[in-house]
Amino acid sequence: MGCTSTAGTAQDWKIGEFDRAPLLHLESLKRTLVEKRKLKGVSFRCIVFVKQRIAAYILAKHLNSDATCKDYGMRAGFVAAKKSRITPSIKVTPGDASRCIEKFRSGDINILVATAVIEEGFDVPEANVVISYDHLKDTVELAQRFGRARQTTSSLTLMSERRDRPLSALRDVKRQQD
Repeated sequence: MGCTSTAGTAQDWKIGEFDRAPLLHLESLKRTLVEKRKLKGVSFRCIVFVKQRIAAYILAKHLNSDATCKDYGMRAGFVAAKKSRITPSIKVTPGDASRCIEKFRSGDINILVATAVIEEGFDVPEANVVISYDHLKDTVELAQRFGRARQTTSSLTLMSERRDRPLSALRDVKRQQD
């Protein structure tokens, strides 16, 4: 919650308590990106998976404007479903998505923030870091995330988990399936 009011005048407005968890989650993502960038060096190529198109758009914009990310040479782009509207004024065309993916493949951008639209049929052998920003819904998503980073030195980072499906349970099911 942001501002609360008990009366109609501006003087009566109070700054309310707000949930700091999203900000802490974002800071954790940036720390993870810096750590992985230092570890991988110039070969760093990261896919950050998010659930919502608007989150992909906002995260990419934020990472590109963040001073620390700039200092470490991080350049982000985003991909959501082709021909989709993120908001009434922001639309992703098939050409936009294709250009962004090509920039990622070529190294012009080294972070691709994306929705599940690229989980299948997207092959970038250079991708060596995969981060799941939001929780995984099932073992299929877990397997898809592992499949995006195929290099032997690749890493997968899960930043959150569902209470009813902890990572340990997903890992156990994946082991049984393998």
